[in-house]
Amino acid sequence: MKIIGIVWMGVLLVCFSFFSTALADDVVSAPGVQVKSDGTVVAPGVKVSPDGDVSAPSVNVDADGSAVAVKSGKGKGGNNHVINGNAKTLDLECNGENVVVNGNNNTVTCQGKSAQVSVNGSGNTINFEGTCNKLILKGAKNRARMARIGFVSAIGSDNQITWATALKGNKPKIVSTGQNNVIKKEK
Repeated sequence: MKIIGIVWMGVLLVCFSFFSTALADDVVSAPGVQVKSDGTVVAPGVKVSPDGDVSAPSVNVDADGSAVAVKSGKGKGGNNHVINGNAKTLDLECNGENVVVNGNNNTVTCQGKSAQVSVNGSGNTINFEGTCNKLILKGAKNRARMARIGFVSAIGSDNQITWATALKGNKPKIVSTGQNNVIKKEK
């Protein structure tokens, strides 16, 4: 949580500096961040797109102020990738991090290894190419394809989950509550 606060403080500082620059027509700077009079931002790893989206190491913020992906907090295997928002398309490289998707109609592709993937919402598509210990899916009409999985939990309805290989035995441990959830080995 402390990392999120620091990142948000940096993002707010960049935004404040940007608006100050627009008013002052000179260079505004803060430790590690400089906003020039033409609106360009100079800061290691901080980027501002023409449509107003801001990204920095471990965080992306849309122009509307919603956080898209934040790498923060400690999970069992390391940091967490937290995705908040709707209709986002993201590619993540996991090295032990947990992945948390909060929102609807997101498409998330993961490579590597994760202790847990949690999905909270509807209409999300998750494609995990690698090893994941747990998938916990809460909501409706979500789709997940897991290359290698140990445990699957589907809470909700009309979710479809396929898996290629179980971590142990012939199939992962499966818990499904709700209606019309389909959890099967891919053909």
